[in-house]
Amino acid sequence: MDSKASYNPYKHTEFADAPPDYSSIAGPSGSAITVDLNTGLCRDQTSAPPSDPDAIRSIYGGISGINVLSEVDTVIVIDDSESMKNFGYWALVKMCLQYVGPVVTAYDPNGVTVYCLNARGPSKDNLAEGIAGYGWNDITSHTDIDEIFNKVKPMGTTPIYDRLLDILTPYINRVNKDPDNRPRPINVLVLTDGVADDTDGVEELIGEICGLLDENNAPANQVGIQFVQIGDLKVAETYIRANNEKPADQERLIAKAAEDLEASAAWLRKLDDYLVENSKKNNGPVTRDIVDTKSARSLLSEGGFTPKALVSLLVGAMSRRHDRMQSH
Repeated sequence: MDSKASYNPYKHTEFADAPPDYSSIAGPSGSAITVDLNTGLCRDQTSAPPSDPDAIRSIYGGISGINVLSEVDTVIVIDDSESMKNFGYWALVKMCLQYVGPVVTAYDPNGVTVYCLNARGPSKDNLAEGIAGYGWNDITSHTDIDEIFNKVKPMGTTPIYDRLLDILTPYINRVNKDPDNRPRPINVLVLTDGVADDTDGVEELIGEICGLLDENNAPANQVGIQFVQIGDLKVAETYIRANNEKPADQERLIAKAAEDLEASAAWLRKLDDYLVENSKKNNGPVTRDIVDTKSARSLLSEGGFTPKALVSLLVGAMSRRHDRMQSH
């Protein structure tokens, strides 16, 4: 897979302390709720999962298909673009990590890998294992994910294409190198608020991945990419008004937040609902349904960013791919 631009994957961004706290944001129902950035908890909704793996399995073991988490390698990609800070979504990202992190680390025996879109971690490439560098590998504790989050300062744009290219190129190369000894399936969970800088590039990359997997008759669940849109216009409005003194600036930023959420949701719908269908109609390259998406509006309408909702979403997408492999 070739990069479309002169992108430098080895650049490093500066790290900083956790972003400043703010007292309250508006929940899905519109009522004021407290988000504590020290814990990442949305206290008027529900508590985060416990840290003990046995307790987690006891609580979440009843979710249909959850054992699939132990059969795949989970990669979490955090959108640390500037808009996450400007619109107040950084607390929501931490909350999601607090909810999902303990569960995926409890079930994945190999540990979870974490990347950011802009910031770079300390890990090195391990091409023999199909693992890209500049992330955080072998994360076996949710507290490690917390530490990563607290070091990252949101900045820059939304280079989803570039980061997925970095992550998936060595993995696909390993899949194709030895079809009789393929690595465990991979599920890439992207937590993002916005449209990728290069939407065409992401769509083309999905087609390239499908073609390479087809060439080697890889299982249907070999690669999965899951986008969860992080955003809530009520959160954005509250945060913007608290951090911008001029009413004109407030209204401009609130309008921008609304516009960005709608544009991002529309793009994600295209990836999930239309990309495979349109490609088949036009004899295009997207031959596999490897992408699942969830819009913020859909999540909020179903109860919000809660532990059960996020874990069920993650497991559901992987289970569907697993079922397709079993029937392949």
